[in-house]
Parts: sequence; structure tokens; C-alpha cells
Amino acid sequence: PPFKASSVILLVRNPYDAIDSYFNLMMTSTHTTSVSEEVREKNKKAFEEMALKEIQVWRDFHEYWLAQQIPTLLVRYEDLTRHTDKVMSRVLQHALEVNHMHFFNRRIEHCFADEKIEKLGSYKPRSGGVGKALRKYSPELLQKMNIGIVDTMQKLGYGSFLVPDKEQWNLKPLPGYATKLTRPKGTVVVNHGDIVRTKERQTNWNQVRRQMGIRDESAGMCQCWRCKEKGLN
Repeated sequence: PPFKASSVILLVRNPYDAIDSYFNLMMTSTHTTSVSEEVREKNKKAFEEMALKEIQVWRDFHEYWLAQQIPTLLVRYEDLTRHTDKVMSRVLQHALEVNHMHFFNRRIEHCFADEKIEKLGSYKPRSGGVGKALRKYSPELLQKMNIGIVDTMQKLGYGSFLVPDKEQWNLKPLPGYATKLTRPKGTVVVNHGDIVRTKERQTNWNQVRRQMGIRDESAGMCQCWRCKEKGLN
């Protein structure tokens, strides 16, 4: 249901990895499994159509939140996975509205400093690292996707990611490992409709799965323990 928020932590990810990850999620109903290269190769058109819709959703979603007049902390997924303890310190400081982090930093260091992100729980992200999905986009598709997102990419610190070669990407973390956007105190209503993923931008995932020959009846249904327990999947 809709609710009011007085502060925001905006977690962002570069669109190439984010869209490919979303594609695999919708195809397999997991956060850890990927569609095989053979299946993907046979259905390039379906992937490209989805990517051209989702890049607009990616841009408009972030522009929406960047425009909100509400205290905002910008966090990049790439920084979170590579500098977990430093980023989490900024996240907690913002969420708890505290100025001094000595008490919390000792506990954050104890939890995160010597651990890799995949060891922190049951979630094990797909392997490959930052920019792993870039090779899955043709040069022509990347050119189409990049039209209209340059300004947003620069605002989020992804300017160098527009170069279609991940070896040239600037992977330095955001200054201070997160960016605080100073805004006046206010509120914003969350979860009040499809603001950016409008009807024309939605993908018929059941149709795409059929085209790709994926017959798993559970695909596209929530597989989290809560939904399984309640029989909602």
C-alpha cells in the first residue's frame, strides 16, 4: 500500500548489468540463475525489445527520485559490493540521522570488513563482476540504449560507463562511498501506482518465456519463503 517517506536511500546500478540481471530474474525466478547462452542466442529479438523498454524505465525511475525534494543518500551497487563496510556506514548514518558513527563503525567493521558480500547470507550473486553483462548487448543495441541516458548516467557517476569497453570504466567509488543530496525536509508518497513502468513499457514475460522455450510453470512466480509459506506463489 502507499505510504509516506521523509528520507530516501537511492540504491542504483549501472543499467547494463541491472537490465540483464532483471531479465534473468524474470526468466528463472531466481537471483542466482542465468538464462543459457544457447537460449539467449536464439531469442536476441525478445531480449533487445525488453532492453529498449527497460532502459527508459531505468532512466525515468532515477530521474524521478533525483527530483524529489526530500533528504536523499545516493548509493551505488558497485560500491556496496566492493566496499561494503564503508558504504554501510554511510547508509546507517543517513537512516539513523546520527553525526557520530564510532559506536556503529566498530560493529560494521566486525560484521563486514573481513567478509566478502557473498558470505554474508544465503544470497549468492551471479558471478562476473562489474560490467559482466556488457558483452550481451550488440554495439547497435548499446547505441540505441544510450540515446537519452547520458545526463542521468553522469548524475549517478556512470559517465565513463557509456564507453562500450568495461576495461575503460572508472570504478572508483563515489566520494565518501555515497553522495548525500541535501534537500529540504519533506515527504513523498511511495507505492502509489506505475509511475515509470507504464503499460507500453511492460514486457509480457509469459510470452517471452514461451518464445525462449522455457516451460517451468513456476517461472515468473515469487519463490521467496514467505510466498511459499502462504501459498501465494
